[in-house]
Amino acid sequence: MNNFGSILKELRLANNLTQKEIGDYLGVSRATVGGYETKGKQPDYETLIALSKYFKVTIDYLLGNDNKFDMSKANNGLTIGKKLEDLVKEVENTKTIKFRGHAIDDLTKNIIQETLSYSKNMLYLSIKKKNKED
Repeated sequence: MNNFGSILKELRLANNLTQKEIGDYLGVSRATVGGYETKGKQPDYETLIALSKYFKVTIDYLLGNDNKFDMSKANNGLTIGKKLEDLVKEVENTKTIKFRGHAIDDLTKNIIQETLSYSKNMLYLSIKKKNKED
């Protein structure tokens, strides 16, 4: 179980979650989650099951026994590419986009859309290149 803390942290960060958010989900304190990640605290079986269901990974993966899990799929079962595609469509289909309470202009909306599309394309090219190397 020596890898558990780093694996939990990696999954949490990949999903843009705080220790508090994980703690709230598990019904434990933020400090407990921090202890899992950095101080070698070990969760009970129920906590491991809850985390595996939440992140859609196996318990073996959480414990460091299964290195076949693809971190690009760590966002609650959606691939990063799919998430980017969904964001592109959402920006495209949303008439008024607000940032910090202020509507953004069409030029900025287009830049956001192009940036998301570019990011998705770069991700796919990177994966394609990696697959050729393997």
